[in-house]
Amino acid sequence: MLRKFGWVDSGIIVGITAVAALVSQSWPGFNSPDSEFYASLALYGSDVVDRAIEPSYIWTRLGYIVPVRGLALAFGPWAAFEIWRVFLLFAITAAVYSIAHIAGRPRALGGALALFTALNTVVLAYAGNTYLTGTVMAGTFTVIALGVWSFGSVASQGRGLFGGPRWTTGALVGAVLAWILMTNPYGAILAGGIWLVLRLTALLRLDKDRWPRVTTDLLWAVAGFLATFAAFLAAGAAIFPGRNWIATYL
Repeated sequence: MLRKFGWVDSGIIVGITAVAALVSQSWPGFNSPDSEFYASLALYGSDVVDRAIEPSYIWTRLGYIVPVRGLALAFGPWAAFEIWRVFLLFAITAAVYSIAHIAGRPRALGGALALFTALNTVVLAYAGNTYLTGTVMAGTFTVIALGVWSFGSVASQGRGLFGGPRWTTGALVGAVLAWILMTNPYGAILAGGIWLVLRLTALLRLDKDRWPRVTTDLLWAVAGFLATFAAFLAAGAAIFPGRNWIATYL
């Protein structure tokens, strides 16, 4: 039986995120030309792109640029970079812990796995700078956790995240996939393929209503994807007037 996700579980996730963020403060940095450019785009928007000779892929990483620009406008540049770094660590930690939780493992094991993952040097290196890989990594971890959720007893009963409405899981998957797509389309294809395989495999565990349930999940995933995709397009049009994300990629 799936253990209820409570305040203790939330506290473990927040605690591990705090530990990872504190011990890895020396990891963040702009250690590549691309990471420097993405940081500049998040801070200055079209002021950078308007001076670029070739309107190539460099402005299209809206999955990173849009939220970090919003944070920078609200809190300033350095606080924005740090908030985003902590958010990515939180997403990865929460995903790993949730997978152990869904499998019914003890909190101690889930916490140990989450701490080990959060302190992995690959995670710290990419979640600690402004390059796109950290964002894609956090989104992919989240999608995998949502895919594994479909194997849980609550999901098998047709209920959504934390026992809520069924549509919440599919809608969130679609939203996260759109976020990854707006960062790197190939990452979205990989994450989406993993989720689809997990969701279809979970069908074998259901005794009835198999196809109606997976069809509902897919429809809500499409709805969540389209809504999030449109929101990013609108934000991109505001930050980079005259630019067209789809035309640039094509």
